Amino acid sequence: MTKGQEGNLKYEKLWHNLKGNYSAIISILFIILLITSAVFSKQIAPHDPMSQDLMTRLKPPFWMEGGSLEYPLGTDHLGRDLFSWLIYGARISLVISFLAVVLSGVFGGILGLFAGYYGGLVRSEVLNIKSSQFVEAAKAIGVSDIGVIFKHIAPNVINSLIILATLRTASVVLLESALSFLGLGIQEMPTWGVALANGRHYLNNAWWLATFSGLSIFFTILSVNLVGDWLRDVSDPYLRNL
Repeated sequence: MTKGQEGNLKYEKLWHNLKGNYSAIISILFIILLITSAVFSKQIAPHDPMSQDLMTRLKPPFWMEGGSLEYPLGTDHLGRDLFSWLIYGARISLVISFLAVVLSGVFGGILGLFAGYYGGLVRSEVLNIKSSQFVEAAKAIGVSDIGVIFKHIAPNVINSLIILATLRTASVVLLESALSFLGLGIQEMPTWGVALANGRHYLNNAWWLATFSGLSIFFTILSVNLVGDWLRDVSDPYLRNL
């Protein structure tokens, strides 16, 4: 079987496992929407999220009395457009998550491979592959340790690393939002955590501030976790039957 045929089989397997898994499909669509909003935030957002206008402060969402489509989800206590704030907040959350996960994944993954190969300090998956026949065969024909690690072990644990990175993305989003909420994050930028922190002071007369920022955090974390669960099930069908 050629590499092209193997690749086609992998895609067919992914599609087969995705069909009927409505939670994974909806989550993937939500993540695509989130990424699109983050990439094209300047084009999508109707206002500068940091622009203040006290004449429009605490304006309700458009479907409520006093609301307007100019500010679809209402405004905050300084008259800033909440919809624009959440769109830009998506970009900040995704950038921070991407950098954190990629940096930790690259350096942590490399260290994990070497630690597992030489010292056995990581998950059993690396240890099992290390003792497999094809690794022993590679050593027997003179392949160096570096070659064994990157040519034979790394390709066999990449799926697990992708799944782990997906699940950690949700943790980073939650951590960034929590730090911003507590005043320890980026206070001068439009983040979801800052919107949530500001909204807690106006729960009685401006519920939309905390509600929509909280829902943004909730659905992002839920979607990423559901996609991670789907990838895990595809990678290890046994887990799906537990």
